[in-house]
Amino acid sequence: QNISIDISDLKNNFAGVLVDQGKFADAERILREILEDQLRDFGDDDPETVLTKHNLALVLRQQGNLLGAAKLNEDVLAQHISFFGPNHPDTLTSKQNLAAVLSDCGNFSRARDLCLEVLNGRREILGEDHPDTVASRFDLAVFLLEQGNYSQAEQVCREVLAQQSHTFGAEHMVVQRSRCCLASAMLEQGQHAGVVELFSE
Repeated sequence: QNISIDISDLKNNFAGVLVDQGKFADAERILREILEDQLRDFGDDDPETVLTKHNLALVLRQQGNLLGAAKLNEDVLAQHISFFGPNHPDTLTSKQNLAAVLSDCGNFSRARDLCLEVLNGRREILGEDHPDTVASRFDLAVFLLEQGNYSQAEQVCREVLAQQSHTFGAEHMVVQRSRCCLASAMLEQGQHAGVVELFSE
């Protein structure tokens, strides 16, 4: 069994190198081999099997196989809820990953609901001002923007921008990203002068 685990680790590391090189099809092939071995040797609920599903889902999403990625992310989320409960950090990360894939698929309603669950879970565990909680608020703003809820997206973006500017400073990358999100929401509402002022600050 230890030999099997060592070989899986080596293959996983190799798959990670392939992903870094942008060779997603090759990485998918390796990860599917690992998953097949793990399902046979350890079963569906083994933590290493679940981790491989997670990694394979990321690779499938990179290749545009959104339905395959969504199916794997659904499996991983269900297993994390069973293992850890609904608000464990690993479960919240699984919800976030599934929300991103569902958004890519155009299922904005469920993606938004999952995003809200992640936000509320992180608020409860980490507090309102923790960077991970603020990042979840940003994700919510993006979903609102994609759904055309520009006024709500603007409101959330302004709150995120204020928190991130206080934490990181005005020139930090995450602050610039939030400023661009806010600008997009404002432009969609015809607030052109406001956008000019936003980037003049």
